[in-house]
Amino acid sequence: MTGYSPESALRQVIGDSRIVHDQLHHLAEVALGPKSSTGLAVQHTDLRYGPGSTEADYPDNPDTVREYTRLWSRLQAAASGQVESRNLIVRIADELKAGL
Repeated sequence: MTGYSPESALRQVIGDSRIVHDQLHHLAEVALGPKSSTGLAVQHTDLRYGPGSTEADYPDNPDTVREYTRLWSRLQAAASGQVESRNLIVRIADELKAGL
């Protein structure tokens, strides 16, 4: 599984800070799994994605598919590597814990 998340989403605390801390540490563990690149965090990019922009949208128009393919390639290029992302997730979790 491959997942991308902006750094700002990892820093967003919704609910109990301790639970978010634990969730981030779990994500960091999963991110280094043999079948996973989950947790790749895009830190600095001009790519924009907003809720609702593609929900339940299954494009079959060749031009649209090409555009999504181009955007996916840009996202992959802008993302941090697996180990760097895992380290970022752990650092954010530790910063959150320090603020408790």
